[in-house]
Amino acid sequence: MQRLLQRSLVLWVFFLSACAGPQLSQQSTSAEVDKSGTLVLSVTHDYDTGIRAMATVVIGRVAGEKNEDVRLLKSLRDVMGIRTRGDYENGYGQVYVLTVQPGRYRLISWSTKSGYAILTPKDRPPQYEFEVGPGEIIYLGSINVIHAQGKSIIGFPVVADALPQILDRSIEDVGIAEAKAPVIRGLVKKRLLPQGWWYFGKPETQRAIEMPPITPSPVPQRR
Repeated sequence: MQRLLQRSLVLWVFFLSACAGPQLSQQSTSAEVDKSGTLVLSVTHDYDTGIRAMATVVIGRVAGEKNEDVRLLKSLRDVMGIRTRGDYENGYGQVYVLTVQPGRYRLISWSTKSGYAILTPKDRPPQYEFEVGPGEIIYLGSINVIHAQGKSIIGFPVVADALPQILDRSIEDVGIAEAKAPVIRGLVKKRLLPQGWWYFGKPETQRAIEMPPITPSPVPQRR
């Protein structure tokens, strides 16, 4: 248990040292797009959990066994401890339009935080790699974290476990991305990460609680 706690603390310090990094915006120009790569993806979590938890996904540029240009992507906006649902009116998540150096990148890991509890994978998840070239704008998919609910020793509801899945939400996500950065309108190409549950072996997390069968949550719909 002590080793697992130490591992969680190390991962959390690593997560805090990163950030989402540069993104395209309403003011971005075609010159910016042409000289860099653009990654479009979303990080979401289940509707029932609401703002009681915030999922985090980490990606980075491949540098041998190490990672460079590490980006931390969250499912909620968090400003001075105040969380909001993000980009979906009927769901919880954020769509990212990341500008990166052309090269090879990988999906590194994930975590979720609820109150003082931090859940991380028991085993390192698959390190899915992908490549983006100069001027390319690619949609990778949506990393959606499903939370299992439980109760504390005094009976309060808590997040007991979590498991991420990778989905294709391109119809919704690309529209949101194009609204954020009009310069990419009509230029986004799908290059999906492997879809399904994102784990090795059994669907377990640090707490080793086996998840019940879960169907993918519905795509958030904008009004």
